[in-house]
Amino acid sequence: MRSQRVLLALALATTVGLATGCTQQPDNTAAAAQSGAASSAAAPSPTVDVKANTEAVCTAVKAVYEAEEEALLPVVGELAAASVSGDKAAQAKAQAKGEVILGRISKAVDAELAKAVDPAVKTAIANYAATIAKMLRAEKFGDPSFDAEIDKVNTEVEQYCPGMSK
Repeated sequence: MRSQRVLLALALATTVGLATGCTQQPDNTAAAAQSGAASSAAAPSPTVDVKANTEAVCTAVKAVYEAEEEALLPVVGELAAASVSGDKAAQAKAQAKGEVILGRISKAVDAELAKAVDPAVKTAIANYAATIAKMLRAEKFGDPSFDAEIDKVNTEVEQYCPGMSK
C-alpha cells in the first residue's frame, strides 16, 4: 500500500502540481543582486533580472511536464502495476515507453536549463528532473531511500519553483 501512495505522490508531483507554476525565489537573490550590482559598476554589462529569469525557466519546465502529462501518467501506472505484480515483461515494456517520454522531457528541460542564469536554480531543476527519470526506471516502488531522495529534491526545487513538486 505504501508503494501505491508513493507512486501517486510522484505522479502528482510531475504533473498536477506543476500546474501551480514557478514564481518565487529564496531570499538569497537580494544578496546576489547586490553583488551583481557591485560587479557591474566595475565592468559595464547587461543586467539580468535573476527573478524574472527563474520564473521564466520554471514556467517553461512546468510546461514541458504538462505537455507530456497525458503520455506520462499511464506509463507511471503501468510501471507501478508491473512492479507490484512482479511482471518483469510488463515492467520492461512500460520502461521502454517511459524512456521515449524521458528523452523528449530531457531534451526540452535541458534547453530551458541552458537559459537559467542562477546556478542554484539550474541544479535544483536538474536534480528534480533526474529523480523523476529514476522513478520511471525504478525496479521497485516504495524504496525508503528513494522516498528520502524524492523528498530532498522536492524541497530543493520548491525553493525556486514553488508548487513544482506538489
